[in-house]
Amino acid sequence: MKKIKLCALVALSAGTTLLSGCFHNGAVCFDSKCSAFSGASVSKKYYIKQIDVDDGVSFWDRLVQPKTEKTVGKKFAGKGNVERGRKVMRWLDTDGPFKNKFATTSAEGYEPISIKAVISKTNANGGIAQFNNILAFLTLNIWPWYHSADVDYRIQVKTSAGIKNEQFRLQERSLTSWLPLALCPVPAWADYRDMTAYPVEESLEAEQVGRCIISLLAEKADSSGGK
Repeated sequence: MKKIKLCALVALSAGTTLLSGCFHNGAVCFDSKCSAFSGASVSKKYYIKQIDVDDGVSFWDRLVQPKTEKTVGKKFAGKGNVERGRKVMRWLDTDGPFKNKFATTSAEGYEPISIKAVISKTNANGGIAQFNNILAFLTLNIWPWYHSADVDYRIQVKTSAGIKNEQFRLQERSLTSWLPLALCPVPAWADYRDMTAYPVEESLEAEQVGRCIISLLAEKADSSGGK
């Protein structure tokens, strides 16, 4: 049984390496709600007591994930990717526009909050993209591999006043190749572009989830439509 698991892991690793390439170009299209998130603001101070990111981690991902990552502390509960939760906390606490309003350790005057993010990714490749990827596979990813996915987020924030929920979607597109062919602009409408194969998770996700959380904590509506 162990040999079967090992062989499967080796095959998975080899396939991933083959299609990973060394040149990437990504694009993201925002949900219309994201513009409202950017206008939200908070006046209270909050202590992030717990964050739970459920991203539907597969069996193989769990198998290779270090145990120390699964039990890193009480702040992270449930199933999912610990690092994705860390990135959101880091953005709120050190990078966001209201970083002085959030803390990761309990302090006087800070209201405790609990956050839950349920993330699901759906393959959005159409027939043309699938045909393109057959060519990419047959050429060992010299011809660019096209990646297209819809990433849906359900965010829940629990405070002393109750529970608030919000949903939004990010559309992710990218090109990957072993040659600079992948540096051509991704043929898709985009609100954000980056030189990565997965621009949502690697570059943009923490900020958009963080802005959604701020909008759920906002005390009153703002001029741009935030809560």
